[in-house]
Amino acid sequence: MYLTPELVAAFKNKLTIDKDFEPAEKDTASHVLYKEWKAFTGYDGIPKLIFYILMDEIYGPTGEVDESGCLGRKLKLKPKENQ
Repeated sequence: MYLTPELVAAFKNKLTIDKDFEPAEKDTASHVLYKEWKAFTGYDGIPKLIFYILMDEIYGPTGEVDESGCLGRKLKLKPKENQ
């Protein structure tokens, strides 16, 4: 697989990352957000690097540090609808 702007755009159009997160008070490491998002959506077909690129495009660059010292964001998953 080659990382191209077209590949990133294809994933961005297919996924709902922009609708799956909401602001949070505490920081969550980016790798934790990725793991939680995959479990939340049941979608396992996105490489971690593309997820990170999409998160940067949607939410801006990572600048926060969680309690373990990992780069992250002040985001959390939105509650699932119809529960």
